[in-house]
Formats: sequence, structure tokens, C-alpha cells
Amino acid sequence: MANILPKGLLIGAAAAFGLAVPVAAQGLFEPTDGDFYISGFVGGFFPDDDLGDIDLDDIDIDIDDDVYFGGAIGASLPFKSFGFIQTRIEAEVSYTELDVGLDDDSDLGIIVPDNADFDLLFIQANSYADLKFSDDPLLIPYIGGGLGVAIADVSGIAEGEFVTNNSIGVTLPINKLDLYTEGRYTRIWVDGPDFDSFSWTAGLRIRF
Repeated sequence: MANILPKGLLIGAAAAFGLAVPVAAQGLFEPTDGDFYISGFVGGFFPDDDLGDIDLDDIDIDIDDDVYFGGAIGASLPFKSFGFIQTRIEAEVSYTELDVGLDDDSDLGIIVPDNADFDLLFIQANSYADLKFSDDPLLIPYIGGGLGVAIADVSGIAEGEFVTNNSIGVTLPINKLDLYTEGRYTRIWVDGPDFDSFSWTAGLRIRF
């Protein structure tokens, strides 16, 4: 856990700096409409079976893909940086359930059923940059990232670890509704092999 804290502090400082720069930079931003929103999404969660590229010799870990869903509350800040970047911040909760076992093709010569199912709950704070190149764009690409905690529940025993994510997506605005799709890379920082995953989701935002 000790080697995780410096990474977490560095990422947290970078995120805070990224949010502070547009506000502090006089003359580099202009007022625009801001709003609050709630959102929900669903998609696929695709874990990395290599578990941080650790060498497990003749033991092949098999982690099944699964459904991934969640929701968030957030806000678009009432200014644009450099004329086209509008920042969003949000608090997000998401969930998936994973099955872990030995690969059927393991060199051990045995077949082990998927008997290590566990729930995986993410609680994260995210920041996004919407790239608005016109006042009434048809599509709005965006990039972002976040940090928080991932809570794994195995047989009623919950354990939390530091988690970060990087995201890229595109939004289709329709009046006060936003349809969007997003790809996300997530890393859970643990003692030992880090856990990487990729997810692809589609969602809906309702803006107020």
C-alpha cells in the first residue's frame, strides 16, 4: 500500500491543477452556459487476464467479461477555456460482477470451474473536457479521467483499493438530453499485480 500513496498523491495533484488552470488563467476563458445533469450508462467490462503482465508460469488466470453499468451526478462549468474547451466534473458510482478461475487450457491438465465470483463497485470523481468547436455542435467529443476507490466483495468480505481511469467519448446533444458513448481504461492499484480493464458503454444524460 505504501507504494500506492505517492502515485495517488501525484495523480490527485495533477487533476487539481488541471481544474485550477482554466479558472486562474485570466483572459483564457469566456462565459458560457453551465448546467447540472444526471446520467446513467450500460455496456461491457473487459478485464485484462494478464493481471499487470505478471508471469504465472503454467497457471493461466481466466477472468470473464461482464455487463458494466452505473450512474453519475455532475455539472458543466459556466466557462470555456481557449474558446472551445468546457469542463465537466462529476461523482460516479458503477458496478460489475466478475467470474475468476483457471483457464480450461491451463497446462496443469485440470479444469477448474469459475467459482471465485466477486462484485466490483467503483466510486469515482471524474473531470472531463468537452471539445465544443462551435456554439451549436452536432457532436461533442470529449476526453477525461478520474480517481476513486474500487471495492471488491468476495464471499461477503469487502476490500477497497485506489483506482484511476482515462476516458474518451462523444456526445450527441438533443435539447436537454445527451446521448453518449465512451471507452474507458481503468487501473486498480494493488500490492502485487495491478488490475487493468477496458470498458465500452452507452449512456444518457438529463441536463437541468
